[in-house]
Amino acid sequence: MQSALLHSSNGKMLLTDLDKAQCLSNYFGSVFTVEKPAPVSLGASSHPVMPDILVTNPGVLKLLSSLDTKNQLDQTVSLLKY
Repeated sequence: MQSALLHSSNGKMLLTDLDKAQCLSNYFGSVFTVEKPAPVSLGASSHPVMPDILVTNPGVLKLLSSLDTKNQLDQTVSLLKY
């Protein structure tokens, strides 16, 4: 089975399957490749720099243990009744 005739952008007839594949790859790559836009400079901020946040297991456990889970469970159950 013979493949279709294909010409390169400069008009040269492409004879081999490899040449045709490379030509099509170049074409579709140029059409469907999304280029990243240039970064936008936002300038200096009028807000102070936020300090780093340190998350630790003891800190998370302390916050979780202070949650009122009974109240939350009651609210969830009342929502599920309807």
